[in-house]
Amino acid sequence: MKLSIIIPAYNTEKYIEECLNSIVPILTDETELIIINDGSTDKTLSKINKVVDKYKDKNVTIITYHTNRGLSYARNKGFDMCIGDFIAYIDSDDYVDVAYIENILEAIKSNKDFYRLSWHMFNAREEDYIANKLPSWNCSVWSYVYNRRIHTERFDETRERTEDMVFTNATIKNGMRQGYIHKIIYYYRYLREGSLSEVKPPIERSGKRYI
Repeated sequence: MKLSIIIPAYNTEKYIEECLNSIVPILTDETELIIINDGSTDKTLSKINKVVDKYKDKNVTIITYHTNRGLSYARNKGFDMCIGDFIAYIDSDDYVDVAYIENILEAIKSNKDFYRLSWHMFNAREEDYIANKLPSWNCSVWSYVYNRRIHTERFDETRERTEDMVFTNATIKNGMRQGYIHKIIYYYRYLREGSLSEVKPPIERSGKRYI
């Protein structure tokens, strides 16, 4: 398995279908998708099943927990189950381009330690971020693809915020070989209702912004 994609989902019934409809149809024999329904109390699970049931030939695993354990717990469990040489994360309120998998599979042929993705932020404002020009505050795990050999850290399950920053800073070290995917293939929904970034603004520290 070349690529494992992990999607944690918690009460995102408004967005999960759009997310899954963007990724499930383009899965290949070299890719797997692991969806963790982390104790959702709305219609998230039924909408997950609705999409997945349309593509029974795709390599999709659904894990369901009856109690919400948190984003970091869900990501850790997804990683524990995945078998891909490379790991990517997608947030359940975002979506990806039809060329998402194609571009990643082509890039990872170079077998670097990690890759940066180009992405578009939408909703509250519209901005493009290109991989080799990403701002220093960018630590979101969905904007990276990790080689399994460097994915040795766990997400901190005690944190309610900045878990991406902690994980990325612990995982990516000086001297590692990085690659870039210049085509915009990820679409990040900024400031959605009920999200952590909607409740509080990005953290400002020493002129850097963390989301």
